Amino acid sequence: MNDPSRNQHIEDNFYTFNDKFIELFSDIKKGLEACGGHQKDITVMDGLIQALQLGDYASARTQLLNAKLEPLLEETFDNLKLNSDLTSLRIRMANLGLLEADASHYL
Repeated sequence: MNDPSRNQHIEDNFYTFNDKFIELFSDIKKGLEACGGHQKDITVMDGLIQALQLGDYASARTQLLNAKLEPLLEETFDNLKLNSDLTSLRIRMANLGLLEADASHYL
């Protein structure tokens, strides 16, 4: 993504809601670990958490943009907490303009 204003918007969001993003990515990571598999997505969550903890919002933005999380966001899990966390991530990504808002997920 080469739009400087959008990049700055994402980084500002990470800065403003740093603790919330760390908590969300940590919860998703724990849920994925409990389900087994999904090592690639767990590694992505680890990288995002570390970047946010260090306050490296540009790195966190780049990692999120390169993560290709759409397949994970479309998946349904037996773990209701994980499903709820993924829905929260889907909403946050849509609000950042990284996903098309699709109301059918919430019907």
